[in-house]
Amino acid sequence: MNYSTLSFVAAVVLSFSLQLASVSSTQAQYLGWDKQEHARSHITDLQHVELHISFDQPAKKVIGNVLTTLTVLPQKDPVSEIVFDASELNVSAVSLNEKGKTTRLSFDTSEAGKLHITLPRPAEFDKPFTIQIQYTAQHHNKGIYFMGPDSVSPDRPYQIWTQGEGEDNHYWFPTYDYPNDKTTSEMYVSVQNDQQALSNGKLIDKKKNKDGTTTWHWTMEHPHSTYLVMLGIGKYSVVEDKWHGKPVQYWVYPGWESDAHRIFGLTPDMIDFFSRKTGVDYPWEKYAQIAIADFQYGGMENTTATTLNDYVLYDKKTGVHFSSEGLIAHELAHQWFGDFVTCRSWINMWMNESFATYFEALYREFHDGKAEFEEEMQGSQNAALGAEAQLGKKPIVATNNYTANIYPRGATVLNMMRHVLGDEGWWKSIHHYLDAHQFNNVEANDLNIAAQEATGQNLDWFFEQWLYKDGHPIYNVSYNFEPDNKLVRMKVVQMQDRDSMTGTFKMPIDIELTMPDGSKNIQTIRDSDSSQTFTLLASQKPLNVIFDKGNAILKEAHIEKAVEEWVYQLLHASEAIERSQAAQALGSRSYAELPSVLQALATTAVRDSFWAPRMYALTSLAIVSDSLRSYEQLVANAAAHDPNPEVRLAAVNLATRLADRTTARKIAIQALQDSSYRINSTGIRILYRLDPAAGTAAAIAALSQKSPRDNVRSAAIDILSESKSESGLDRLIAMIGERNIPKNTRWHIIDAIGDNWYVDSAKVSNVLWNLTHNGDRDIRVTALNNLANHGDEITRRSLQAARPEHPDMKEFFDELDKRMKDRFDKEKLGHK
Repeated sequence: MNYSTLSFVAAVVLSFSLQLASVSSTQAQYLGWDKQEHARSHITDLQHVELHISFDQPAKKVIGNVLTTLTVLPQKDPVSEIVFDASELNVSAVSLNEKGKTTRLSFDTSEAGKLHITLPRPAEFDKPFTIQIQYTAQHHNKGIYFMGPDSVSPDRPYQIWTQGEGEDNHYWFPTYDYPNDKTTSEMYVSVQNDQQALSNGKLIDKKKNKDGTTTWHWTMEHPHSTYLVMLGIGKYSVVEDKWHGKPVQYWVYPGWESDAHRIFGLTPDMIDFFSRKTGVDYPWEKYAQIAIADFQYGGMENTTATTLNDYVLYDKKTGVHFSSEGLIAHELAHQWFGDFVTCRSWINMWMNESFATYFEALYREFHDGKAEFEEEMQGSQNAALGAEAQLGKKPIVATNNYTANIYPRGATVLNMMRHVLGDEGWWKSIHHYLDAHQFNNVEANDLNIAAQEATGQNLDWFFEQWLYKDGHPIYNVSYNFEPDNKLVRMKVVQMQDRDSMTGTFKMPIDIELTMPDGSKNIQTIRDSDSSQTFTLLASQKPLNVIFDKGNAILKEAHIEKAVEEWVYQLLHASEAIERSQAAQALGSRSYAELPSVLQALATTAVRDSFWAPRMYALTSLAIVSDSLRSYEQLVANAAAHDPNPEVRLAAVNLATRLADRTTARKIAIQALQDSSYRINSTGIRILYRLDPAAGTAAAIAALSQKSPRDNVRSAAIDILSESKSESGLDRLIAMIGERNIPKNTRWHIIDAIGDNWYVDSAKVSNVLWNLTHNGDRDIRVTALNNLANHGDEITRRSLQAARPEHPDMKEFFDELDKRMKDRFDKEKLGHK
């Protein structure tokens, strides 16, 4: 009898929506989330922030007047000075407004990032007073951003937008800029008459002024954290739906009105779903979503007014292989988890992001089915395990945390909490958690207490092992049927290394037995030791045994199982995730050319009702079938005709594995005409592998093709870079000066030019040095990075000489110099 081991640590395949919702950096510290391990202390309590904002748009200048009503909290000593966060603001006047009288106050801005204000007398504790601050702020690429056309992007729209998270709003207005204080807010913003202005809350009034501007008055009736205050300004068309009488708005560019419902139309349904499931109706005055240019993230959940990267505006062809559903659901979920209830400190950022990630998946389950939910949660598990393997173990509640911990790993923990409590207990706990902490701040233990109060269950053990400690269980599972005793005896051994932060995990685990008559029964074991043996009642030998039915547990699972059971599971398991796992298990060279395995995989690749088992069956078939002989036509048909683009994409990627090069080339050429942009880009790459001349020609033809996130042109850039040819390098250099190329693509082109250093080092060096004087800081940084990555000792000395020209980048130049020194030292060692 042939046995194998399955490890549920697949390649990390996250849904595109999760990638959008995630931060681009591998570590969340780049958002400022690592600054305080514990919530920041503050002696003031904000009550109301009233902002009066206008602009000198050509000068990229903010002209501000902010009135902040606050109290001083009781302190041991009298308080005669208050401090606001204020970076790079030119403060001209500060006043105390009380009883209709204005008193000028002295202030000091000598401390970096702070505005110290001296009160005329010690403040009375808990008694509100109002401080008025007049100031200006220049655009410095933090907090507030002025967008507009330039020589290389003449079509970029004129816009002004803000991004407050982590602590960047104090770059455009003075405030207490930390999440653990909430306030109501009001915005009077004056913009040009042909512009629209979005902000938080309800639109009260629009008033035209004599100077050609219009003042938009927005007000927030409920308190929120100051990092969620926003502005979005530009030329927009506003398409409106309703949910229970509340405006649901889609702020799109002119010309996109007819596409708004195709892109955003599920929003009212999502609001309804989240309201019903949490038992808390959408708590705010309106919900608006606005597309903005060159946004650094996928989206930002500003209270009542979410900003979205304008790649959310996609055409119908893009919709073949991309949906904004996940991004929209994620940011909307934040209106409950992050805005209504907000983390007290950044160390508990997971309480914002993990909830939004999980509720995005829950809506997918509701709208698209259980199979899609389970596939997305498997992707979250893979991302969490992948980050742990690559970056090291770290608790979810920790400083300097990984994005994968805060988003997908936290989502899997919430799913496990639901598994432990059961559906009814889980939803009751969530409702109680939101109800008890509405418009307030929370930390991890507040969720624990809410669950205990709602269900009576003490989850200290759960929070300890999954939130405050790290690691995951690695199960080794074996079992056998004992006919005399009519039971299955299962041995579960936890194989993970133990240390002070990773112990033996305690979890209830559901086991499903499938009997010869097709009936199924689920029995729950409670695993809590390094090695345990469990008995499961079974009148006959089961046809199949599923460990962790529902796939709830974040784990590696090595399961000893006969090949016949894997084949049965692949062909007959009731859940798609179980068939996907069986397809991956059978993708082992130990099953090479085994007829039963080949037939089961081929059947699944064609007939399974869900896309994921078909995709995994195709990739496993390529492993167990030498050069896919006898299956060329199956792969070709899947590449051309499978209704799901993920399956077609997998088939196209297998083209290079085919012994029949004629069929392989035909698959690649067909991919260039597929209805999916992603498959178009893959077709270029595959064709280049099969036929470099034809692939290069396809890449050149694709250089002018627009696609979502520019993935088709990116594939073409990679091919030109890979060709390591003078002609390829010249085309890349020519693209630098082309207009209306997205910023990320321009960075990609610069990197590709750098990678061709040894094709013509003088030419590449000259191009990169010219770019170090570009007006865009990000382009300068990209060029400098490439000089450091590829340059020689002469380049290093030139960079050292150039450092005084960039006084604001001293630390960056130091890092470049260290990187070059380390590279040269390694090269010298390699020559010895």
